Amino acid sequence: MKDKGILFLHYEDKHRKLNYVIRNGKICVITSKTSNKVKYIKKHQTVVIEFEDGNMHTVNPEVVEQDGFVKELFDYMTDLENNHFKKYMDQFLAVEFNL
Repeated sequence: MKDKGILFLHYEDKHRKLNYVIRNGKICVITSKTSNKVKYIKKHQTVVIEFEDGNMHTVNPEVVEQDGFVKELFDYMTDLENNHFKKYMDQFLAVEFNL
């Protein structure tokens, strides 16, 4: 697995593409607090992630809403040039995955 890249989040009949980075040994993504994927994660606590090489894993993600952590992750992803979002917004949160 690469230190940064794209993963696909599979839930219900949806397949969402997310930029990820490895940070402190965890796979981290940023998304909107109001997204359907966050609602699904909070309700079901299990999703399938797929990497660009086709490897799939069932994981129990952790939603992280601490603003300082999310902003730090946003800046880190931007520095690595692997951030889908161009501007930080208060509506962001982080999702962490352990394999």
